[in-house]
Amino acid sequence: MGNNLDKKGLRGDIETRKETLSGSESIARAVAAAGAAVAASYPGGPVTKIVEKLIDLSKSCDLYVEWSNCEKVAFEVALGCSLAGRRSVIAAKHVGINHILDPLMTVNLTGSSGGMVIIHEFILDDTMDSPLFPALFSLNMLLGTPSGQAYSKSQLRAMLEDAGAKQIRRIRFDSPNDSGILMGLV
Repeated sequence: MGNNLDKKGLRGDIETRKETLSGSESIARAVAAAGAAVAASYPGGPVTKIVEKLIDLSKSCDLYVEWSNCEKVAFEVALGCSLAGRRSVIAAKHVGINHILDPLMTVNLTGSSGGMVIIHEFILDDTMDSPLFPALFSLNMLLGTPSGQAYSKSQLRAMLEDAGAKQIRRIRFDSPNDSGILMGLV
């Protein structure tokens, strides 16, 4: 089920091969290497570059990439794949998350088994109770899933450090739902 990217040299011995990648290409390579079967998105903003890289990678692996007519359709395409037991990803702009809130808040009731990644994050303060929208999303995850939760900046930082990221920092931006970006160098 996984994608064999070694033929194109996308995986490689980190000690013998060093390469500088854009954030978009790094995300796209991680999605393909993780064996995602479907990637869906609506064009615009920073997600366009991720999907363009996924389209390039799909030529050498088992990955279906779709430009959907809106974020909600992209989410539902990815969800369908996940319900069928395969991995999927949706890339959405911060405003696009507003378009998928209805199905997003009930997806935990579906019993999807394939796994789905949404490239977007609601980052809680370390107190785990603010800002408002991330706290509401965290409550949904806590109540609606057996082990789901949202994470604080410190918890996300620790996950990135465990994955080998260095120079981790938060990029602040104003959005209608208090989402955020943590970035690091691998």
